Amino acid sequence: PLSGRSSHVPWPQITSRESRLLRRSEETPSPPNSAKVMVQQAADSVVKAYADGINRQSVQLRLDIVCPPNRVIESGMEALLSAALPMAKAFTQSLSSP
Repeated sequence: PLSGRSSHVPWPQITSRESRLLRRSEETPSPPNSAKVMVQQAADSVVKAYADGINRQSVQLRLDIVCPPNRVIESGMEALLSAALPMAKAFTQSLSSP
């Protein structure tokens, strides 16, 4: 510093909630190899985030795991809906499970 005084700014203290969030962010799950694993990973993440006080969340599930793109092209959006709906139901049911 030009004035000869130290410009040291102390780091803000990390709260216990922030510490838990940082630890959990280091626990990255492996990519899912099935729709069942994907649904369970998503539900676990939502429940953990909710327990940490995060109430607004957005979840995206990969639809290509349950309905290949060529099936959508051949059979239309109804095929995508009929394949994705059981996965969405399984996700919401796993949120209410203990």
